Amino acid sequence: MKKSTKQWLWIGGISAAIAGSYYHYHKKNEPNRILKRIKSELSILGQVKSSWLDDTRHTYHDKGKVYQGYHGGISILHDGKEHYYEFIVKAKNGELMLLNEKDFPI
Repeated sequence: MKKSTKQWLWIGGISAAIAGSYYHYHKKNEPNRILKRIKSELSILGQVKSSWLDDTRHTYHDKGKVYQGYHGGISILHDGKEHYYEFIVKAKNGELMLLNEKDFPI
C-alpha cells in the first residue's frame, strides 16, 4: 500500500472516531440539556425545588402525530406552597408537549 493511501486511511479512522465520540457525547447529554431548559422555562412559576427526567425515550401520540419524547416531573415553590407538575417533552427539540399539575409528589 502506498504511503499516501495509509495516511488517508489513518486520517479517515481518526475522523470517524472523533465524529462518533461527538455524537455519543451529545446523545448521552441530550436529556440533561432538555431538563435544564425546562427548569429555566418553568422557573417563571416560582422557585424550582426539584426535578427529574426519565432518560428513556418513549413514543407519544398527539393530535394524530407520533413522536419520541421524555417524561419528567418538577416541583415549584409558589406563594409558600410546593406545587408538583408532570410533563412530557419532545426528544427531538425539547418542546414542552404536556404539563399537568398534580396533588402529590411524582
